[in-house]
Amino acid sequence: AVGSAIASCGLLYRLALWLVAHTRGGFTGQVLALAIAGVLIGPAVPNATGRVTLIAPALTELVEALGYAPGSPAAAGLAMAALIGFGQMSAVFLTSSTTAVLVYAVLPPATRDDLTWLSWAGRAAPANLLLLSGLIAAIVGLYRPRADGRRAESIRPGALALPRALLGPPTRSERAALIVGAALLLGFLTQPLHGVDPAWVAVLALAALAAARALTAEMLRAVNWSFALLFGMLASLSDVLAGAQVDRWLAGLVAGSAGALVRVPVLFVMAVTLLCFAVSLVLRWQASAPLLTIALAPVAERAGISPLVVGLIAVIACNGFFLPYQSTTYLALYHGTDGRLFTHAQARRAAMAYGLATLLALCASLPAWRLMGLL
Repeated sequence: AVGSAIASCGLLYRLALWLVAHTRGGFTGQVLALAIAGVLIGPAVPNATGRVTLIAPALTELVEALGYAPGSPAAAGLAMAALIGFGQMSAVFLTSSTTAVLVYAVLPPATRDDLTWLSWAGRAAPANLLLLSGLIAAIVGLYRPRADGRRAESIRPGALALPRALLGPPTRSERAALIVGAALLLGFLTQPLHGVDPAWVAVLALAALAAARALTAEMLRAVNWSFALLFGMLASLSDVLAGAQVDRWLAGLVAGSAGALVRVPVLFVMAVTLLCFAVSLVLRWQASAPLLTIALAPVAERAGISPLVVGLIAVIACNGFFLPYQSTTYLALYHGTDGRLFTHAQARRAAMAYGLATLLALCASLPAWRLMGLL
């Protein structure tokens, strides 16, 4: 509900527009600005599909204001940059996606007790930094405007003045959302100091938005309550399996049949990543990530690998968009832009780059995770 209020007031588009307008470096700078804008906004608006749904209609106007023709390589590249930042970087912070929160909820109690909002970000940082860097480089390389069509490389500083003027000054709802969003993130960051559970910090933020009249009944009705029910069911499933000792049985079964993979961390990470790719083809990300975490966390723990590693892999690797139907965030971007900015064929190159970058980033994070004591 907090994310819906922050997103619905138009603050997402205003912040993205401001970042792009103040970024230099032509197409590369614009890709960087859109991707980073999504990453920074993510923890305050946990629903990745919702973020993309709300930014997508405005993205077409932004691309045209920058001087790129819809359907051009550059337009497709900026759309992919928005998808990466607002949709795919879903494990940067604990609240970057509802799926990350759900994966956290199904981790073993000992692992959860050792995690805070800040420690999640720190332990996930190696993989996310490598992944984001690789994806930005891939988008710039794959979608850079041709020499004869680089209309926006030397764009005038005032090219985005009209869209910004049409927005007008920030509304009361936008100012309230910005202040409450910043306070919410500050509350998450300082959780080790004040000891208040992040859920109660979010409740206080919700009350503040309601008091400022930035939260309406329509926004509450728009919340995906079905997913909230699924959240509760999956979160309790891990306790049920542990109580029935199914987790121990599964750990012994997998360890016996795939002992070599479990004993070599890099092989284990590669195998889990590829398994996530495969499962996500038949099961939505929001369900496949927690279910795989429930199934594989005991296996990893028995091999001396932190269940958090499995959770991070699941959140990142199950979020692919190799096929259009596979990702709700991808479909939200495609339909939100009326299919004008890019085709599925153009997006497929970014999807393949996401898969390769995910595999490389997760494997390359092993030395850092070993230093952190996760292996």
